[in-house]
Amino acid sequence: MDNLAILPDPSASKVTDGKIIWDNFSDGVYVTTLAFFDDYLNENKELVNKFFEATNKAIQKLSTEAEVTVKEYIVKQNLLTAEDTNIITLPTYHKLFSPSKEDFDPVMNWMVEKGLIAEPYNLDDVLYNWQK
Repeated sequence: MDNLAILPDPSASKVTDGKIIWDNFSDGVYVTTLAFFDDYLNENKELVNKFFEATNKAIQKLSTEAEVTVKEYIVKQNLLTAEDTNIITLPTYHKLFSPSKEDFDPVMNWMVEKGLIAEPYNLDDVLYNWQK
């Protein structure tokens, strides 16, 4: 995996001659990718697990708070000005979860068919299962 890049859109689409391969939002699929080196995971499993748990807690809080409360927090943290929060629509956040083999394998097969990868990855080789 020496030639791997994880690029958030629109960065991936802005690459010279880049093209959108799949618009997951149109299909109602929300993908979050977090990448860690094996050494880091092996040395910090408890910390990484707590990170995932805290992220899901924050997502739950964001999902239950009033929009005005979330926007006030954004301003308080100096992430945006009050004026700027009036022109944005807050996204809907979804809790982090690990993909199932049934969801993962067809994507790998599709990527091989499209010539995006030479061989499909094995889910167990690329997934840190923090939900055990």
